[in-house]
Amino acid sequence: MGTYATTTSLETVMPDITFNTATTSMATKCITWAENEINKHMAKRYDVSDWLATATAVPPEITSLTEVLSQGYLHDQMSRGGTESQSRADRLIERAMENIMKIHDGLADLVDDSGDLISERSSKIYVKSNTSGYHSTFDEDSPLNWKIDKDKKTDITSGRS
Repeated sequence: MGTYATTTSLETVMPDITFNTATTSMATKCITWAENEINKHMAKRYDVSDWLATATAVPPEITSLTEVLSQGYLHDQMSRGGTESQSRADRLIERAMENIMKIHDGLADLVDDSGDLISERSSKIYVKSNTSGYHSTFDEDSPLNWKIDKDKKTDITSGRS
């Protein structure tokens, strides 16, 4: 059973699918995949641990995106090669991923049940570089002029002593 969506919610939005033991098991797995995909992208901006701790903290848009993405995954898994089912799966996955990436890229925001903006992480995680202003040593002249210094080993040895 997922945190952001449930098999019951998928059953509601997929009336053309009969939910039996096998279908429900596959739907549960698809919800897990969708939640993992969403967490992967949302963790950059939001503290998803709050959402995982309690289902009441899950933003409504995250629930909706999970349902759409899970539907796409489920149609994909249940497809027997029919173009209509595969096309539906692709369309649902693409729609969900476009919205996930808009949120990820800061082009859209998340709100809670009362419409208030959900605060972003207090410390964003970025890889910082301390060499961004340096030029490559080998970028100083033409590669045809590059030569190995005859005294290289001596210079290294004397530099370490």
